[in-house]
Amino acid sequence: METLILLLVLSTSLFTQDLANIDGKDNHGSKTRWELPGDVLDTSNQISFNQEANGVWYFMEGTSLVHDPVTYQFLPKYSAVCPASSGVVGLACWWDTLEPSNPLAAFPHVEVNFTDHAIFDPFSSTHPAHSMTMHPETTRLAVVAWRSPQELKIDIKGTIKSLYPSIPCGDGVRWSVEKGTSVLASGDTSLSSSGFSVKSVGVDKGEVIYFIADPKANNQCDSTLISVAIAK
Repeated sequence: METLILLLVLSTSLFTQDLANIDGKDNHGSKTRWELPGDVLDTSNQISFNQEANGVWYFMEGTSLVHDPVTYQFLPKYSAVCPASSGVVGLACWWDTLEPSNPLAAFPHVEVNFTDHAIFDPFSSTHPAHSMTMHPETTRLAVVAWRSPQELKIDIKGTIKSLYPSIPCGDGVRWSVEKGTSVLASGDTSLSSSGFSVKSVGVDKGEVIYFIADPKANNQCDSTLISVAIAK
C-alpha cells in the first residue's frame, strides 16, 4: 500500500508552488532549468530542504538494492543537524536507519551543507560550502528524484563523485542516472571520471528521473557529492 501511495504521489499529485516566482524562467514565466544543490538552497536555510523542493525534487531510498522505482520510498526523517554527522551544525539531512536503537546509523541519507563555508565532519570528511551528498546503506540505495512538471525534452548534466577524492577508503559507489528502469548514464566513484551529460531526453508530465547511489559491496566511506543541472 505504501508503494502504491508513493507512486501516486510522484506521478499524479499537483504542484503547490507557483513556478512563475522561481528563477530560471522563459518569457512565459515557466521554469526552464532545475539545479541541485542550488534549488534546495534558494532560501539560504533549511526551510528549502523539503520533499518536493522547488516542486520537483524528492529525497528517497531503495527498500533494497534493486534498481526499480516500485521499491523506492521517501526518506522519512529530517534533521536540521544530521545525526550521521556527529552533531555538526550546518549539515542537515533527510535520513533513515535499519538500526532504530542507534541514532547515529542514519543511512541512507541525503545531506546538504547550508553554510557559506566548508565544514569538516569527523565522521566523514570535509563538505564543501553549499554542497549536497548522498550516502547509501549496505542494503539500501540512496536516491534523489526529479519529477517533470510537464511534458518536456530535457538535457541533463552534472557530476557525481566521492567526498574522499584523495583518501583510499571503501570500495566506492556505483552511481546511475535512470528514467524508470532505463539507465541514461552510470559510473563508479572509485574511478577518475565523474561527469555525465545526457541530451534530449523526452519526459512526460509526472515522469521521474532518478539519481542513484549504490553501495556495491559495503557502504564504508560512501559519502558522494552530487551536482546536477536539468534544462529544457
